[in-house]
Order: sequence, then structure tokens, then C-alpha cells
Amino acid sequence: MSTVTIGFIPRERFSVAAECLQRIYDRTHIPFKLIVVDCQIPKVYRQQIENVLEGQRNVKFIHTDHHLLPNQCRNLAIREAKDDFLCLLENDVLVEDGWLSRLIEACDEYPADVAAPLVLERLGQFEKVHFDDRLDDIKPIQTSDGIKLKILPRSTPKEDDRNASDRRTMKFIETHCMLFRTEVFDRIGEFDESITAQEEVDVSLALYDKQVPIVFEPKAVVTFLPPPPIYPDEKEYYYLKWNPDTYRQDYLHVAKKCNLDNP
Repeated sequence: MSTVTIGFIPRERFSVAAECLQRIYDRTHIPFKLIVVDCQIPKVYRQQIENVLEGQRNVKFIHTDHHLLPNQCRNLAIREAKDDFLCLLENDVLVEDGWLSRLIEACDEYPADVAAPLVLERLGQFEKVHFDDRLDDIKPIQTSDGIKLKILPRSTPKEDDRNASDRRTMKFIETHCMLFRTEVFDRIGEFDESITAQEEVDVSLALYDKQVPIVFEPKAVVTFLPPPPIYPDEKEYYYLKWNPDTYRQDYLHVAKKCNLDNP
């Protein structure tokens, strides 16, 4: 049986982390190791997390005395992971029954080296499929500056994914939940720690460059819980990620690094 580590990674806030962590234990029915990255989590939320983990085995905390960006947190988990697979799961994601085993099966059976679940957004009447419609395919094109890569938008409604029954290859993944064969990082390297946003574009293009196959598994389902609320003790961390002064700079950085034609 394949072995797997879950890297539980802060995204933009901490207040739903304990709920999402409890859901992992409630809805995951195969053995796993857990790495929790604690990048100066406020005390009240850290205590909630510790309460969930009380008595659990195969748990490792990585503590820092300052906030870290999500890609920095991901790299800490990568450096500690020793299992066949590493699932990088953000701390505001609720998983559903069978999510992890189905992702592993998708990699083994399709086959592929990276698997992505169906990501939903919000709960109840406001639930919808979560994916950036602008990210679907990658096409090399000839320009006056030579060959560049053009990102093509999706041509079908993303809500179609909700009713999908078959796995398929994909070029772009969302960072909310990603399953990797751990050896993939020997090929693509670590995540770019200079990026505060655009992580999904950057890692997807890194996988494309090294011809690492990605499979979409619609039967593995997770739900992203976006804010609000953002509580006062989370605001500093939230604005570390969502800094309007750096968002555009991040895109230009990725475009230059990955030789994109898109403006």
C-alpha cells in the first residue's frame, strides 16, 4: 500500500483550521502522517488545533516565530515528507469521504504523478465549483520575441465538473488541495517563495515544463471556505498574502520566468 503524508498549510487565515483538521480525521479512512505548519498561529487557534490532535499519532508540528507565506509553508512540508505521496492541503478546506484514497488511486490507475480533486466553494445554497475559468490549456505560439507560452481559457462551464464521472488530464490545478508523488519535487524543485499570489499558475507551469502528468479525479471532493469573516487577530496574516502592491508584480514575475505571452 502506498504511504502518504498530509501537509496542513496556512492559506490566508486560521479561524477555520481546527474544523478543517477535524474533518480530515473524520473523513479519511486510510493511514496517513500529518505535518502541521505553525507559522505564528494566534494562540486561540493553535489551542483549538492542539485539542483536535490530542492523542493522535504520526503528527509533526513545524513551528516558526514569524508568519510565512503559503509557498514557504509548502516547502517546509516538502522537506519533511518521506512517504510515497504528499498531499498539500490548505487549512480552510473541508474534505469529504474517500477524498485521499481516491486521489491516490487516480495517480496509480490513470496513471499520473499529480492528482487534483473537485474543489467546491462555500456551503449550502451558495455552493459552487471553484476554479479559475481563465486557466485551462497551454499552447506554444510564435511571437516576434520567439516561442512563448499562451494560457488559454476554459471553453466549457466549470459547473460541468460537478457532474463529471470520468478522470481526465488537466494542465492547471488549484492549490487548495494537491496530491503529488513526492519524487515530483526532485524534478520541478520547490515552490517559488517570492510569490504571494499566482501560486497555482506557477506550479502548474512548472509541472508542464517537466511534462509531469496531472489527473483530475471528480470523485474526490473538497470544499474551500473563503472569508469572511477575517477576525482582528488574522488580519496581519491575511494582508501578508493579499497585498495589492505585490499581486500584479507576482503575475509579471511568473510571466517572465515561465516565458508567457499573456499580458
